[in-house]
Amino acid sequence: MNNLANFPSFQVNTNKQSQTKKKLFVEMKVTDGDQKRALLLHYAGEKVYDIYDVEKREMEATFKATLTLLNDYFAPKKDVQMENYNFRSCKQNDTLIG
Repeated sequence: MNNLANFPSFQVNTNKQSQTKKKLFVEMKVTDGDQKRALLLHYAGEKVYDIYDVEKREMEATFKATLTLLNDYFAPKKDVQMENYNFRSCKQNDTLIG
């Protein structure tokens, strides 16, 4: 394990991580899905692994499934109440077109 590349650790509260994993796999010449999954979880850090461990339930242990799970978890969620408020706050414009 001492031969692993030195990459910055994943910051849970930022959105700047999308290119980091691609650079890691390219520089380390990793093409195997199991290796990609292991490296992703290793470099993501303990907080992300804990999230993965809780959320994984009975999904298959593949790189693609792991990546989808983490992307879905970290994707911004819509606030349904705010969306309803914005929709109901719309007013018809008084100007006529044409």
